[in-house]
Amino acid sequence: MTVNMHEAKTNLSRLITLLDKGEEIVIAKAGNSVAKLISYTPDKKKRVPNLLKDKILFYEDFESSNQIYISSATIWEIAIKEALGKLKVEADLNSVIEVNGFIELKISAICANATKKLEPIDCDPFDRMLISQAIQGDMTLITVDRFIIQYEDVRVLSFR
Repeated sequence: MTVNMHEAKTNLSRLITLLDKGEEIVIAKAGNSVAKLISYTPDKKKRVPNLLKDKILFYEDFESSNQIYISSATIWEIAIKEALGKLKVEADLNSVIEVNGFIELKISAICANATKKLEPIDCDPFDRMLISQAIQGDMTLITVDRFIIQYEDVRVLSFR
């Protein structure tokens, strides 16, 4: 879509809405293209590896009035990192989940499909699944991940 300068100034809000929907917008002056509006994508920030190394503790006498879910995506990511030698987990995760009374939150097609609607703040597929599960299940996500806490649609309990 091409608009003249006056139209661009007058209809900026409408043009931004069209831009968000994928419309290409060119601004012309005296019939000549002079500018192109593009959608803003925030810079991807580098992740900090091992941020929680040696900081996650499991207690055998854990008690809570809240139900605590652990996503299959989390278990899957830990298993992959263990297999690659990037993470060492001393305890058997299945036992930890059972002893602490955690409830496994399985990956659903609805949550998987909903990840495509998330903003591209965090491109990690496991994080995106956790965000989607929290939103779809109306759950609070416990994290210190600096990317996850930027999502406005997810309720987060963060330790930062």
